[in-house]
Amino acid sequence: MLLADGFYEWLRPEDRKQPRVPFRFTRADGEPFAFAGLWTPGTLDGEPIESATILTTAATALSPRSTTACRDPRGPRRRRGWLSPELDAAAAKALCVPFPAELMAVLAANPLVQQGRLRRA
Repeated sequence: MLLADGFYEWLRPEDRKQPRVPFRFTRADGEPFAFAGLWTPGTLDGEPIESATILTTAATALSPRSTTACRDPRGPRRRRGWLSPELDAAAAKALCVPFPAELMAVLAANPLVQQGRLRRA
């Protein structure tokens, strides 16, 4: 499980000539998301690295134009199930459901979040 206080999605405006607009999604209750994810150690050019990925699932009514991450397996019992070493592919798929749109909040974000780094003046 990967914890985060929110995530960004870039949605295309109706005028396709305009750039995509970033939006920040959070939980309405202010709690962090617990993203379903996979982690693995590995090596790159002989150096140890750690890699993680967030699993995705179907879009929600709140973000209909984008695929959303499989977020917060809703409650301690489901979280324990996700972390179980006995979890097989079918059980993992059953746990991957979109976080309910009515429990999220969304606001337009500053377009500068699109840049990998901010320029200093």
